[in-house]
Formats: sequence, structure tokens, C-alpha cells
Amino acid sequence: AGGARFNYIYYLPEGMIDVADSLAAIKRRVFEEGSISKKELLDGLSANFEGKENLHRLLLSAPKYGNDDDYVDAIAHDLYDWWRKMVSEMDASYGHKYLPCAYSVSLHHSYGARVGALPSGRLARKSLADGSMSPAQGCDTHGPTAVIKSAGKMDQYPILATLLNIKFQPTILKTRDDMKKLIALIKTYFDFGGRHIQFN
Repeated sequence: AGGARFNYIYYLPEGMIDVADSLAAIKRRVFEEGSISKKELLDGLSANFEGKENLHRLLLSAPKYGNDDDYVDAIAHDLYDWWRKMVSEMDASYGHKYLPCAYSVSLHHSYGARVGALPSGRLARKSLADGSMSPAQGCDTHGPTAVIKSAGKMDQYPILATLLNIKFQPTILKTRDDMKKLIALIKTYFDFGGRHIQFN
């Protein structure tokens, strides 16, 4: 009879940060530096970088999201902005439009198992980045403050469920002072426009 009064029919993206990292690597290594040819890149991806260690190193060392680097953070921002606008124009059920909703639940692992090697240097069938605002695993090398600064550059307001996961060693959260630092990190992220952060 028309469904619920408020229909949340949303569209979930997977691997957006992986795409941003890949586009940054292609832009830097192929188009700006010319240190990798298009054919070398395609051959390396097809081989899952086996026997292409130098190519793999070049791609892994390209700028990565999560390090407060505008070079790649701007690509992630523009990618999410493009996706949000596109999704908002798509027809959904009951005469509604889709809502852009950016969280991965646990799909990043199962989807990653179906995705080949990426220009970011990610190997085939490995998990995708584990949250819509989270850096790809192992790519954030400048600490949690840099991570929240990268995520804070996104326009999160018009997107539902922008999820940022951060992992800490338990040893750095032992004292009351440590907990105060964690609270300060959370508050700072919200000051940057963040909307959803969780910790393991």
C-alpha cells in the first residue's frame, strides 16, 4: 500500500578509498612522472604483480589516503562528491530516489575476494578498505591525527553512515590520560565534520 512513510532506500559503495588510492597512483606514476607505462601497469595487474616487484613498489609508494596528503585526499573527496550526486538522481522503489549511504558493514572482505589487483598496489582478492572513510589496510603511516584530517576533508553531511574505523594497540589506552587523548581525537574529528568513528 505504498510502503513505509519514511523509506530509506540506500545505495552502498564498496572500495571507494581503494579507487581513490588507485587513481592517485595512476595520476602520479603514469601521467605525471611517466615512470610506469600504461602497458606495464596492465601487465602488472594481470599478473597480480608476480615477477613485477619494482612496479609493485612504485605503486605502493604512491600517495595514499589517510596521511593528510591533499594529493590523494582531494581525489577521494571528488570521487565521493560525484558518487553522491549520481546516486541521489537514481530512481528507487516507491517513487523515491536512492540515498547515498557510505558504510561497508563487512562487505569489504567478501567483495575484495572478487576484485583483482589494483593500481594502488593492493593484491588480488585481498580485503578492500574496511569503512567508507577508513584508509586501506596498512596505508596510513602518519598516525591517527593524519587519518582524521584526511577523513575530515570529505563532505560527509549529505551522506548517511560515513564510517571511519581506527585500530589501536591496547597498550596505548591504559591510563586515564590516554582515555582523555582518545576523547580529544573523537571531538576533533567531529569538529572536522566527521560523523561516525569507531575503534578496535
